[in-house]
This record gives sequence, C-alpha cells and structure tokens, in this order.
Amino acid sequence: MPLPTVPAPWTIYRLGPANEKELFKRRRDTYDAVVVPAHIASYYTAFCAEFIGGLQKPYFIDPMTYVFAQDPAILKRALRDKKGKIIRDALKQKIKGNTKRSYLKLIERAYKGIVEQVVNQNRRMNPSDLGDAAVADELVQNVVAFQRSSLSSLPAKYKKYAKYAVGRTLPTENLPMLIVPPYFYTANASWHRVNLDLAARAKALVSDLPVFGMIFCSTQTIEASGEQIVKDFGKIGLDGFILWVNDFSGMQGFKQLRLVRDCVSSLANFQRPVISMYSDAFSLVLAYVGLTAYCCGICYAERKAADQDSEMEGALPVRYYVKQLKKKVQIETEARRIPLRDYGLTCECEICKRTVDPVLLDDSKAREHFMLIRQQEIESIRGGQSSAEFSQMLRDAYEHYVEEPLLSPVTHLANWSKLLT
Repeated sequence: MPLPTVPAPWTIYRLGPANEKELFKRRRDTYDAVVVPAHIASYYTAFCAEFIGGLQKPYFIDPMTYVFAQDPAILKRALRDKKGKIIRDALKQKIKGNTKRSYLKLIERAYKGIVEQVVNQNRRMNPSDLGDAAVADELVQNVVAFQRSSLSSLPAKYKKYAKYAVGRTLPTENLPMLIVPPYFYTANASWHRVNLDLAARAKALVSDLPVFGMIFCSTQTIEASGEQIVKDFGKIGLDGFILWVNDFSGMQGFKQLRLVRDCVSSLANFQRPVISMYSDAFSLVLAYVGLTAYCCGICYAERKAADQDSEMEGALPVRYYVKQLKKKVQIETEARRIPLRDYGLTCECEICKRTVDPVLLDDSKAREHFMLIRQQEIESIRGGQSSAEFSQMLRDAYEHYVEEPLLSPVTHLANWSKLLT
C-alpha cells in the first residue's frame, strides 16, 4: 500500500498488545498508518496479516536488527516463578533463560546468516561482521524479503473487511508502504559506515517500493556528528528518512530539544518524508520544521533506548493524556491527587464526556481518549494553525500552570514555545 496521502503530520501507531485490536478498528480514523515490529510480524504472522489487511491502512515493518548488536540478554526471556513474577539474582538482576520464541522464529526462518551466527555464539554483532560484501548482501536480501512477504498476503476472510475500503478497488496484495534497511545503533563511526552501506544496498535492491534509511543515534552523536550523518544519508538516493534519537523525550532540556529540531530540519531540506520512530507530543513542534510523521504506541512507547529490555514485570500503568500540558499523568497515583477538573484540564472528547472523573477511566478508555485528543492536535496543524499560534498556546499554558506544584514539571511547554519563535 502506498504512503499515506493525507496532509502531514501523519500519525503512525505501533502494533503492540493484542487487547489493542479493537481500538485500532474502532478508531481507525484517528491514525494514518501502522508499524509492526519484525518479531511480532514473524511470530504472529497469520494474526498480523489478517489484522493489517483488514484495517486497509498503510503499514511498514520495523526490522529490529539493532537488537543483535546489543547485549544478548535482551533477546532472552526472563525466568518467572509459579506466580508469574520475574526471578532475580542477589543483585536484583533478571535471571534469563533461552532466546524468546518470537525472535528465535525471526532469526531461524527469515534473517538467518550472520544474525543466526552471532545469536548462536551468544555475542553482540560487530561492525566487522558486516565487512564482507557477501555477508552484507545476504542480510539486506533476507531483511528486505521478510518485509515484502510476511504480511503481504491478504487474509482468506478478507471480504468481511470490505466496508473499510469504501470507494476503493480491493487490492490482491498488501505490500508495505516502505522498506527499512537493516540498521544498528550508531555508537561510533564504524557503525555509521555500516548503516550507510546497508541502506545503499537496500536502495539498489528495491526498485518498486520507497526505501527509508534509519538514523539511530544519541543527542550526543547528533551534536558531534549529526551534520555529517545527515549529509551522508542524503547522498545515497533514499526515498525518505526515519530518525530514532536514543532514549529521547520532549521533556529533556532545551539544548537536546534544539539538537533534535535542527536535525529534523536538516533532513527535511532534502524534500523527502521524515519519520520520527519513537515520539511524544514534541512531534507536534517538529511538524513545523519538516517532520512528516511520528510513531508511538497508543499512549505508550514514546521513547526508547537501544539497550532497553522490553520484558517488563506487571502491566503498564494506566495514564491520562492532558492536552493542555502535553503530557500524561498516571491515573492510579497522580490523577487521584490532582483535581484535573478544578484546574480545567479535562477535555470534551466523547470518552471524557461520559466519565464523571478521569480517575475512573480504565486502560482501554484512557488509550481511546489519547487517540481522540492526538487526532484533534494533528487536525489543528493540518487546518492551518501557525507555529506562532501554537507557540503562544504553549506559552499561555506554561504561564498559567507553572506555579501549580501538583502539575510540575511544565518547563517543557516554555522550551517548546521558545523553539517555535
């Protein structure tokens, strides 16, 4: 399926827990595309193919190759006791078992080659592992083939989704909207050269789909080498760019925010789409300097570090997105002690209208509220809200709430406003 045709910025939600399935369907009009992690697409192929095919939304697959250059423990499942609690050693570290089945299937049936080799050796992949052209070619070919084929077959029961294809001719194949080359965290110049090489090979291999190069690095790397990295990626004829700033959020300091803003602006100068891989509401600011799209989970996964262990103990806390403050509060703790209605911080979305108090929202309703409010924010930008107007709105909110200790911190509002002026 081609790239979204609606005006930027595009909302791209990351497919996560199975219980989100109904939200994706019910609120189909609140987002523009879906990104599916490779290990999920591999392990739950039948479900993902039917689900994505039924949505009839553009999608792409995150190949997740970066994990093979991180600590091998990230790929392994944590051992749990009979009550489901993660077992830890004397130093409170998780005790790990075998490689997670989702990754194991991806490795053995799709990626193979050098990926399977380093996993079997229980070590990190190094830049030297991809120094041989034949090895690099094999990795690119396998990763690209997986993205092209894993979810492209339309489900047998596809006709039941015809109602989502109003005014369209139903396709016979559901190809991704773009291809992502194998990529790794740019911890040094050697990994940068590897990423460039893999992106160039992917672009040479794929002629019928857009190829978007992944720039995955820290704010420190952007400060030291960002200009050169952007120039290098701009020279290899890619159709677009995906930026993942390691462990970054819009709540960070002004210097870090400005570095990311300027990096997005530099990429946008190539006149090709720019997607932010993990983004919070700061993506609304970046839309004014050229950001085409942002990715996140539905009210979660708005920042991520290269070495982050995805296996968590317990469920994610239920959080309520506060539109005026451009941040979320935990319902069980923060929202119960903050009188949001007294502060004028509830909203008029259909979810909140049916709820006496936000603290009564369950996880599903809180996520649905997030989808509706984010859609409102995006539509304001698409409708012509100027950067000056958005900046003033942020400044007004900051000045109104900065003296309220229960709402602290709100410094990000002042920083975002300053970046827009």
